[in-house]
Amino acid sequence: LRNCDPGTEIATFAPVQVFINNHKNKNSLRLKLIGKRSNRNGIGAHVTAYIGKRKIIQHLLGSNGTVQSEKIIHIGLENKSKADRVVITWPSGNRSELKNLKSGFHKIIEPGAQKTIVLNK
Repeated sequence: LRNCDPGTEIATFAPVQVFINNHKNKNSLRLKLIGKRSNRNGIGAHVTAYIGKRKIIQHLLGSNGTVQSEKIIHIGLENKSKADRVVITWPSGNRSELKNLKSGFHKIIEPGAQKTIVLNK
């Protein structure tokens, strides 16, 4: 990992930090969006997850500040093993609705002529 160049006396940068989730409830959804009508990485998509009484909204961005971000949506599930419902609004305007999506990593392919495809790991 690199946190920019070493910098100068005027512009210095903090060291890179790596965080480890030590919480006992590590369940989460990690969604890799694959656009068909939209751009290939699904940049610009809005994802809404309904987990019990919670509603979590995320927007997939192509960058975070001046660096590239991982193009993955990460949603914490706390002690739940699944999201009750996940709604994806793609940049093209297409919508995907997935029910009872189990924790873990999923590749979600934007619907075209067929329904949304979910590929696990």
